Amino acid sequence: MFYLDSRELTLIEVKRNDKPQEKDKSKVYFWLLFNKSTDKIEKLDFVSMQSSKEKEERIFRQGKLNFCSTSGFFETLQRKYALENLPPTQLPEKIGKKIHTFLSVLPD
Repeated sequence: MFYLDSRELTLIEVKRNDKPQEKDKSKVYFWLLFNKSTDKIEKLDFVSMQSSKEKEERIFRQGKLNFCSTSGFFETLQRKYALENLPPTQLPEKIGKKIHTFLSVLPD
């Protein structure tokens, strides 16, 4: 999956492994935004995507994400954030635990 990070926020795409029989991909794959200043996670509302070898784009109701293998930008109505594209294995344990807790209380 994808893990993009800045000083202010973290964007991560996660796949729920606890729903192997689920046919609806929107219930299995999520993009989450972790706001570091508020210490809160928000599920982004997916609208559309484009993908090529060099560039990825995801549109959410909350903003637009463009990224490549090394960097990216998340743009909201208020601000544009520069992001670093990192290996998901480098996700800090603290954020991983928050994501696990967040997903465990999501309705089915």
